[in-house]
Amino acid sequence: MKKYLKFKLLFILSVLIFAISCEESSQDVEPIISTDSYPLATFSASTTDIDEAGSPEVIITIKFDKMINRPVTFTAVQVGGTAVVHEDYDVSEAILEAYTNQAQLVVKIYEDATAEDIETLVLQIETPALSNKYLINPDSELPEYTIKINNYVSRSLDMTFDWDKLINYAGTDYHTHGNIDFDFYISTSPFSMDDPFANILAVYDAATGNAPEELSISLDDFADGDYYIFADLYENGFYGLDTNTPVPVNTTFSRVGKSSQTLTQDPSQVLNSDTAGYVEKGNFQGYIAKITIANGEFVIDGTLPASKMAGSKNASGNLSNTQRPDVSSRK
Repeated sequence: MKKYLKFKLLFILSVLIFAISCEESSQDVEPIISTDSYPLATFSASTTDIDEAGSPEVIITIKFDKMINRPVTFTAVQVGGTAVVHEDYDVSEAILEAYTNQAQLVVKIYEDATAEDIETLVLQIETPALSNKYLINPDSELPEYTIKINNYVSRSLDMTFDWDKLINYAGTDYHTHGNIDFDFYISTSPFSMDDPFANILAVYDAATGNAPEELSISLDDFADGDYYIFADLYENGFYGLDTNTPVPVNTTFSRVGKSSQTLTQDPSQVLNSDTAGYVEKGNFQGYIAKITIANGEFVIDGTLPASKMAGSKNASGNLSNTQRPDVSSRK
């Protein structure tokens, strides 16, 4: 019995000693290894107020005050703002390779043609892997950046002229893009479709043989006033095939950051596929639109001027009295 009591007392004493030891261990908050030798990270942004024109970049430079023998990765996570990832911006991660002390995290801003208010982008710099966090000095502050993205309004009006459709001949469909060739010209006032080449400008950017054709006019090059756009039929591969099909030109007018609209030709000005082009010794023009430049704005009007209804007509559109300029070298 005495033996049993002695054993019991020894067991209780052992448990008490173990409990006291565990409590002292739990109160030990001193770090095992000093972090003084870990690199201190600092961050700087090239700007936080940027125009979206030209799809620019915000560069966030990350520096260590000393090098280490392992790579460290940093990312930026959106935590607020109105910008949408992959539409308004994208972010690439920054990797400080081993034995280097600097890297760049790139925020790519995208230019778009949408008229919109100022957008904001709030980014938090992070180290995505937990192991990375323990490679840098805990005194390093991972910053948050608020980037203001200003809407960009272009000083140019971009035009795309498109006339593609399918025409069936002998049971097979053929694209008009590959078989009909339009050129597009700009005229100043006075203007009449009875003689559209009378006052044209020497701007042949949309007389290239491409399909679709493209043309831009800038506020820097064009004074305030009225400008008239018309189509000239250069070549028609359907001529003589008796396909008798209307081929309208659809024109998209776009000012980046401001507006975009598509205008279809007035039916009276639309080409008929049986009409001869310049190459076929024909002479056909069709009206597109008037562009008025005033006070830094472009106003587009597809309404036919009254003077257009006078003079000789083809099956559609007009026959010009003044011959087109010689731009055949484009071929």
